[in-house]
Amino acid sequence: MTNPNETATAQPEALTPDEARKLPKLLEKAQAGDAKALVEVRPLLDKSGLWDYVGNLSNRVETSWLEAMTGRNKLVREGYERQAATMRRDLLENGDSPLERFLVDRVVLTWLQVSHADIAYASALKGD
Repeated sequence: MTNPNETATAQPEALTPDEARKLPKLLEKAQAGDAKALVEVRPLLDKSGLWDYVGNLSNRVETSWLEAMTGRNKLVREGYERQAATMRRDLLENGDSPLERFLVDRVVLTWLQVSHADIAYASALKGD
């Protein structure tokens, strides 16, 4: 999921064709705990600017909440994703500071969490 308040620093096109071909395999190995693959993938992530994507906890948290809330329901998931994107767009302005962008992310993530809790509570009250 793309976060509209992120700065676009990723430049996968900065990789050579050979590097771009190696990247997915190295990422898979590094994610599986291969220390050698991690050493090899670091410069590729530096060169492409993909560290921001890999290390973006806000995106990871949002994805996790959306998965918990929607399961396999792609329609509802897209609706929630669009609502979160609209909230970000409405709350952010050009030139906002990193702190303001961080706070908007927290507002959106908290909205997801509280909404999930409300849905779960209402379902429990109805006996679902």
